[in-house]
Amino acid sequence: APVLDRAAVARAEEELDAASRDRARAEHRAQTAERAPAAATSARALEAANARKLGFQIHDPSARIVLAANRGGFVKGEREKLQKELSALRSQPRPKTQSILTKSPVARPAANAEFHFELRENRVAFIDLDHLIELVKADAQVRIRMSDRLGLVSAKVGPIGSFSLLYELARAAPGSVEELLERKSTRFNLQAWELVPESDRRGETFETSRNPLSEYSRAINRMTPERSTVTMWVYPDSFPIYRKLRDELIARGFSVAGRPLPEGMTIRGSPMGSQSAAQ
Repeated sequence: APVLDRAAVARAEEELDAASRDRARAEHRAQTAERAPAAATSARALEAANARKLGFQIHDPSARIVLAANRGGFVKGEREKLQKELSALRSQPRPKTQSILTKSPVARPAANAEFHFELRENRVAFIDLDHLIELVKADAQVRIRMSDRLGLVSAKVGPIGSFSLLYELARAAPGSVEELLERKSTRFNLQAWELVPESDRRGETFETSRNPLSEYSRAINRMTPERSTVTMWVYPDSFPIYRKLRDELIARGFSVAGRPLPEGMTIRGSPMGSQSAAQ
């Protein structure tokens, strides 16, 4: 049998592969040459369309001029309108300075008779602050006479309901030189007060407050919505009952002021304290 020349076979296969590649490249060039006239024709058609459109815009720009004029007129009218409004605002007097409490959209300083409640451990307790202050006035007159008009008077009155009240009076400064020289009378002013709870389990639950004979119901029914502001001192654990009572009171026409308190702080006040903001 003849001997197979493997080197010759390998050379023949390489030549065959090279010929196949040359044929593929030739076919691709032929296809590209066939597509080129069609692409050139499409490009020329697009350029011609753009040229016609540009020529129309150049020869007849009236539509664009009208559109620009309309836009300019609208902008001018808006500018004149804003200038008139600005001039009107400048001519108006400046508003008077008000307390920062009035800047809230739903809150305003309480101007009516104010009634107080404590909300703690999800219970509500009525604070009869008006009657406690009346006790302070009566008690202070006696203590001032007994103290030989000293500069400071401190005492406790009550209880009324669930609270007593600690108060502190201080001698007022003379109003004039004549009053200082004559010393005909000595005036005392309330400096501060602080509520003292009489029981840890004070107040009523929301369900109990629904009873018409409950302390809460009897206190609310003595008030007139148009002339009364309800101030609620709220501890962190009692916002659920606060929201229920607040919504109910607002629905009945009351103004409600909420004053949050940190846990452990007592309810206190002074002539220099902040005013309740009601909504």
